[in-house]
Amino acid sequence: MADDVSDEPPVGDARTSWLPAPSAQILALGDAARRRNAAYQNAWQKLQPPAKTQPLKSSERRSLRQALQKQFAPALDAAEAIDAVLPTSKNAAVTRGRQDRTELILVNGVVALASQEPVDGDAKSRAARKTWVPTPLVLQRCPHILRQVAVHAPVAHGPLKRGADLYAGGVVGFGHATRETAGSWPEALFGGPIAQGELVAVCARDSWAPVAVGRFSKSSEDMVLEGSRGACVDVLLRVGDGVWPNTTVDESTASSSPPDFCVAAAAAAAESA
Repeated sequence: MADDVSDEPPVGDARTSWLPAPSAQILALGDAARRRNAAYQNAWQKLQPPAKTQPLKSSERRSLRQALQKQFAPALDAAEAIDAVLPTSKNAAVTRGRQDRTELILVNGVVALASQEPVDGDAKSRAARKTWVPTPLVLQRCPHILRQVAVHAPVAHGPLKRGADLYAGGVVGFGHATRETAGSWPEALFGGPIAQGELVAVCARDSWAPVAVGRFSKSSEDMVLEGSRGACVDVLLRVGDGVWPNTTVDESTASSSPPDFCVAAAAAAAESA
């Protein structure tokens, strides 16, 4: 993906374009907490919906909802927010399946969450380090739960859609950040420090709806030392891949603004902090 140097200032965390500042700040604190426990895993290759699934028991669903609230705290503290990610049994059918070492959670037959099992350590430590990755479907229903990186539209609808990873040159404001803030350009470009393995959503410039989710392939410190060579985000899941092949934007959120409850949930988290 070729560099697209732009003179416009970096967007940073793109959630700041549609969230009030106090809300964005409290969600950034949640990002920082996850950053300390970022678990780097390889991107999935040819991930598909599982051939066989089984319903989640009520106790399993409750445990998973609690795990998600803990992983994405405080973004999913509000009932409407966690319901958008993992609905209660009376509102949707939730099933579980596997593909190789990847566990998949489906909501009404569509993959909503994925998690690779760590291969090292005992069963207890592997469970403690388990990380759930939301698909673009979930991120379009609940876009406030992850930091957002804004990319130029030709990047979002071209190389990313065709399966490429994200290079820093495709991020809005790359030229300005490297020229004006050379010693800390990754923090300016991405809206704060980043850790290798930290989850991030990718959206097109001037759009709140994520088109991909990935993991930062390097920390901000490594990017400063190594420069912009190589991919900065390993894309894990994207709109148009095998998991979600036929949908561009989720019909339930096909509007020009993010769901109102996301803004309200973030504001509530800021007020209770």
